Amino acid sequence: MEIKEKFIDLTYHQVKAKSLSELKETIPLNFLWMQQCSKNYDWVSYKCALFTEELEEHDYRLKIQNKKYNKLSIPGDLHRKIKQENPDVVLVHGLNNYLQVVHLRWVLGSRVKLMVQHHGERPRGFLKMTLLRLSALFVDAFLFTSQETARQLRLPQKKPFLLMEGSSDFQVVPQPEARNKLKLPEKEIIYLWVGRLIPVKNPLFFLEEFVLFLKQQPSARLYVIFHEETLLEECLNLTRGHNTIHVLGRLPHEELRDWYSAADYFVSASLHEGSGYALCEAMACGCIPLVPSIGAFQFMTANGACALMYESGSRKSLQEVLAKSLVLDKTQARKKVLKQFNEQLSFEAIAKSLFRITGALHKSNK
Repeated sequence: MEIKEKFIDLTYHQVKAKSLSELKETIPLNFLWMQQCSKNYDWVSYKCALFTEELEEHDYRLKIQNKKYNKLSIPGDLHRKIKQENPDVVLVHGLNNYLQVVHLRWVLGSRVKLMVQHHGERPRGFLKMTLLRLSALFVDAFLFTSQETARQLRLPQKKPFLLMEGSSDFQVVPQPEARNKLKLPEKEIIYLWVGRLIPVKNPLFFLEEFVLFLKQQPSARLYVIFHEETLLEECLNLTRGHNTIHVLGRLPHEELRDWYSAADYFVSASLHEGSGYALCEAMACGCIPLVPSIGAFQFMTANGACALMYESGSRKSLQEVLAKSLVLDKTQARKKVLKQFNEQLSFEAIAKSLFRITGALHKSNK
């Protein structure tokens, strides 16, 4: 019988769930992730919620504790429990658990591989950057979706590895079927924005340029789905009078599959991303990315091999790719998108990549 490495998956952040069923509703994809990873590891996840329970299924174990840790907490009891598991690898979620990481290394000793996964945190200021660099001395590997972000944080060059931080269980619906269900036109080119209307997502920049694009292609349609509306009023002012731009607002998450499947292009103007869950969901449904060339999106689209990618913040570059979107072979492009998702962004692909990374860490010590 094959002996698997013991892998501890550790999250200090407390999920606001009061029962196991509520936890599964709150973070359903996390259970798919654990199930996939347990194929390669003896997998144990430690999570914090508003209840205490242990679960064992699909070859993984989940240990839930009713705890709340702040950034100054030193969870000695938890770390000693992890030490008793005799792990080979421990993965800490979140870049800003500086003190916890240092203490965890002290408890575990040098044999255990200690990894930290970035989830969009952007430490700023002298104190946080100093704590990050200090904690980096005790970490074997950092997991990012962008080497650019790792360089900006000045982490040791050999420690960052590329790994998508999550995936989607969406499956593509045939485009005609999805459009018929949503009562969308069959032949028009449809662009889809799914994301918060906040400055870092840069919606005003994109809408201004799309309004200009409509002068050359008045039948192009843009649908805007969002769940945070900081810039909603400004967005509505830009789109007023343009009957092919539809600001839909928030929709139930399960309905997004049909929208991604129905649209031709997923559009974004983000200045930076931790990863890009909306883009990941869109790609799972074959929706072609029309996105800026930021680090995370370069990683997700194989440096633009399955996307229309423009220089971030460049109006000229965005107009050029919008023009290209009119003549692109969308059938072939959708096939490339689905291939990239299956090979790099699916839960199975991410689990395989994680296995390769831990293997490389072990080899580096030999």
